[in-house]
Amino acid sequence: MIGVIGRKGSRGLEEALELVHSVAGDRALFSSDLADLVPPGARLEGPENLSSLASVFLSLGGDGTLLEAARYAKGRPVAGVNLGFLGFLAFYHLAELEQLTRALLEGDYVSEERSCLEVLKGDKSDVALNDITLLATMARMLTIEVWRDSDFLLRYRGDGLIVSTPTGSTAYNLAAGGPILYPSLEAMVLTPICAHSLTVRPIVLPSDTVLEIKAESRGERMLLSADGRESFLLEHSDSFRVRMSSQKARFVRTSWAPDFFSVLRKKLEWG
Repeated sequence: MIGVIGRKGSRGLEEALELVHSVAGDRALFSSDLADLVPPGARLEGPENLSSLASVFLSLGGDGTLLEAARYAKGRPVAGVNLGFLGFLAFYHLAELEQLTRALLEGDYVSEERSCLEVLKGDKSDVALNDITLLATMARMLTIEVWRDSDFLLRYRGDGLIVSTPTGSTAYNLAAGGPILYPSLEAMVLTPICAHSLTVRPIVLPSDTVLEIKAESRGERMLLSADGRESFLLEHSDSFRVRMSSQKARFVRTSWAPDFFSVLRKKLEWG
């Protein structure tokens, strides 16, 4: 059974939904928020219930849609068809959708495992496939201290902080000047956002790292997010921890899927 997640407003979404339904029929379950777009007779299910019913997920949209699908999938394989812009993670094309849908139905693919991060604040936690991000809620600098396994690492002033997985290294981390990591590496990247010092640079840390991060603002609250979702509002002086999660994400890789460096060359126009 294929669980289908889509981003409303994506160009070509209705065409894609109709094609998936025509190929998969009753073996496709569409997220109920797509009810006004799917063909008549399509099976609908609440997105929170799809993980218990579907064995593989199909994301129709951009990378953000794939991140959402991976959250609902809870470790089941996810394939992303890019109907958005950049598409580092959702690298399949609309022209490949029929072939991809048949491969998902027939199990003609392998699963590629990806690491996730866990952010902990008190007795609450959240999981991210791409990154954990700390930002001010107003355009003012924060003072940030980072400890690694109880050892002091650095203190700086800046706009915020990104802790990224290898999968997320091509997202906000890359835009903030962080390095690109090969997706299967067991590591995390700590990347300051607009640090008020030329010597504060991104650093790659091993996967067994536990980060304790303390942050202070000038009175306003701070925003802590996981994959762009608002996870916690922090007080003007607060702390949280970040570590690798025991939860894994899995991506579908078919025999014709492009390799990682092909995607980089195309998306970053390396020639």
